Amino acid sequence: MKNIRKIRSPAAFTLLELTFAAGIFGVVSLILLCYLGAMSRLITRNLATNHSHQSAHMSGLTLLSQLHESGSNFVLIQPNGTTFTPVSTPTATSSQDALTNYFLSERTAGVRFRRLAGGPFKLTADTTSGQTFLQFDFSTGGTGYVPRAGDQLVLPLLSADYLLTGASAGTVSIAAPGIPYELSTASPNVTTGYFYRNSAFVVQNGELRFHPDVQGSALGPHVLVRQNVTCTKPFSLLFPSATAIQTNISQLRVTLETFDTKNSLRVASGATTLQMSIPPRYTVPPAKSY
Repeated sequence: MKNIRKIRSPAAFTLLELTFAAGIFGVVSLILLCYLGAMSRLITRNLATNHSHQSAHMSGLTLLSQLHESGSNFVLIQPNGTTFTPVSTPTATSSQDALTNYFLSERTAGVRFRRLAGGPFKLTADTTSGQTFLQFDFSTGGTGYVPRAGDQLVLPLLSADYLLTGASAGTVSIAAPGIPYELSTASPNVTTGYFYRNSAFVVQNGELRFHPDVQGSALGPHVLVRQNVTCTKPFSLLFPSATAIQTNISQLRVTLETFDTKNSLRVASGATTLQMSIPPRYTVPPAKSY
């Protein structure tokens, strides 16, 4: 019998070579997996940050558009469900705002202010000194404004404002001592009035809410501005010094922190802090805030 010699194929690998190749493949695969995991985390973090920044930006635009149009000083409030309690005498603290170098008051979960609700409306009947009611033509302007008690009437001609105690048809009532001057509607006299109504921003249950129609101490229906708000008291007033008193303090400071719900559970950078100092458009507000 002839000896049959087994000849090793040059294309075959030994067990040692296969083990070495498998080890290299495993190491390369592990590096790739770590790289892909890191890239996925970075992408997720960027998405969370961008989404959070965008949401904060939109919230900031809403705050600016409403608060900047305030027709009164800002009043800090403490909301409690559907009602609130105003902070009657806010005072300055030792905390200083880095944006303005002013001093912060105590922080609250809400702020109340007056917005323009209707006007200008023309006065339709003459008045006498001390009169406590005025008549306006509310059919013009197309605003659909209906006056009610608690609104604020501003008469630019007198540079004065009056709190409405009642309203009926085209007549509004104000408290005594009434109008201190005689007003005439005869040509060419034109006397007009603007009407302001209370609104508020509050943070409750992790939501930033806008209440466009506040009556007395009742907040009324709200519009959701932003969810997932982590700061419970974002509003404070700004005082020029730590010993200043509340004299026509009209500048508001907002510190709003929010986070992204989709990705923030996995990454720590999904939160965004927005700081703003917001003055009303009017240097001297035309309507006091009661």
